[in-house]
Order: sequence, then structure tokens, then C-alpha cells
Amino acid sequence: MGKDKISEGDVVLITGCIGDHGAAIMASRNNLVDEFNVKSDCAPIYELAECILQYGDKVKIMRDPTRGGVATTLNEFVENTEFSIEIQEEKIPLNIETNNLCEILGIDPLYSANEGKILAIVDSSVAENIVNELRKLELGRDSAIIGRVTKTFHLKFFTYKSWRKKSSFKIDRSSIAKNMLMIHRRCVYAGI
Repeated sequence: MGKDKISEGDVVLITGCIGDHGAAIMASRNNLVDEFNVKSDCAPIYELAECILQYGDKVKIMRDPTRGGVATTLNEFVENTEFSIEIQEEKIPLNIETNNLCEILGIDPLYSANEGKILAIVDSSVAENIVNELRKLELGRDSAIIGRVTKTFHLKFFTYKSWRKKSSFKIDRSSIAKNMLMIHRRCVYAGI
């Protein structure tokens, strides 16, 4: 297993909703926990890994997309190779509360930290089977195929469509404004 095993046409899969951990941390740091029901996805990944690894050499590479999120991990998968990753963002599982919080804070969920998830590139012949097996597990119930490996694009990471989920939500705008001001002050104090 490793990036040297990746081939054009291989499939990208994720074992659940993205960005929950990073969003939960940001909600906590910015006193937005009451406005958003975002929970960290911290969980052991042993069962998920075992499920995927039973497909042997059909699994090209896999990793937990913790630091830098899904986007950074995908870039690392194809770094220094001839390949690119094309994802279909509308297929990426994303909790609506996480999406809403990320939208308010200006954070892209693709770059938000994950815990308890696995991002993998697998042979297309077994991708559906792996996802179906993962969905039988509690931690894998939101598993999905989200993209493919290609040589078509010159960029390493390419998104197919805009995926921001349209939603309506009510929040206390004065609370958000106060917390955004606090975030701004922290950035100014930190020299950012």
C-alpha cells in the first residue's frame, strides 16, 4: 500500500461525514456551542480499517484525514505523482450543522479536521463492495464514494461542482456578531 500503487480510474471513498471535529473545536473556542449542535467525530478507526483492509492489494492507500482535512490528505495522496483527484463535492457526506457553522465562520469543511474517519483510494472493482460493508458498521453508516483518480487535470485536487448545501437555520445574530468580534480581536492581537 502506498501512493505508488495508485492508478488512473481508482476510486476515492470516505467513511463518514467530514469536518465535524474541526467544526466542534471552532464552535467551542468561539462560544457557539449553544447555537450549533456540532459534535466531534472522535472515535477509534480500527473496525473501519479492518473492513477496508480485507480487500488486500485492491486498497491503494488510506489515511485518517485529521490535520488539513480531506482536501489536504487528497493532495498528499497524489503529491509527486502524475495523477490528480477529481471529487464530486455533492457526494461528500456533510452534517448540516457542520455546514452551517463552517459557512458562518468562513471555513471550508474540506479543510476541517476529522477524527474517526478514513479516506481511502481503492480499485474501482471493489469500491461499491467496500462502501456497502462499511455502511453495516455504526461508524461507517455514512460512507460514500466521493471521487476518482485522473490524469485529466493539471491541478492536484479538483472539485467537480460547488457543494454548499442550501439550508435555513435560525441563530441569535447578536450572539454571532459578538463572537465574530471576539475572533477578530484575537486575530488582531495575534498579528494575523
